[in-house]
Amino acid sequence: MNIKILQKSNLNEYKRFRLQALKDCPLAFYSDYYENVDRPDEKWLSHLGKVFSEDSSTNIGMFEGDTLIGMATGIGESYKKRSHVAKIAAVYVDPNHRQKGVGGKILDFLITEIMKNSNVVMLELEVNAKLQAPVTLYKSRGFKECGIKSKAMKVDGLFYNTIVMEKEIRN
Repeated sequence: MNIKILQKSNLNEYKRFRLQALKDCPLAFYSDYYENVDRPDEKWLSHLGKVFSEDSSTNIGMFEGDTLIGMATGIGESYKKRSHVAKIAAVYVDPNHRQKGVGGKILDFLITEIMKNSNVVMLELEVNAKLQAPVTLYKSRGFKECGIKSKAMKVDGLFYNTIVMEKEIRN
């Protein structure tokens, strides 16, 4: 297994995996499968091949052979007053590869990539309060709960709260 920043050459596999994730686990993403399935390739490509910075995001993928089995996104803040903060989003591991350390390895790799930007001192993320496995993973990597967003997500007519978590990565 290898982890890397996803490149434009990974378009088809990234698209397949992301759509699978949105379909299989709608509670894990703000984005919806039906909002993405017909997106043109240009939109998908705009998310690939970028190194993390204040005004862009980077997508990380873990591969088993040529098959993507996990992903995560680091998002830079473009506002000057928030340029010291990075968001982590879209963390997903294929169900057949869960409980094997894949999520932790992806998260560790992403945090290392984000830390290459010396301006970033804080990481933030949100996770659906119903999804305990990711909460446990984030806590194992030093994230702390710092709030709840009530009714932050609506899926199939039901509202879900999200837990806001943060981690200080340098003073």
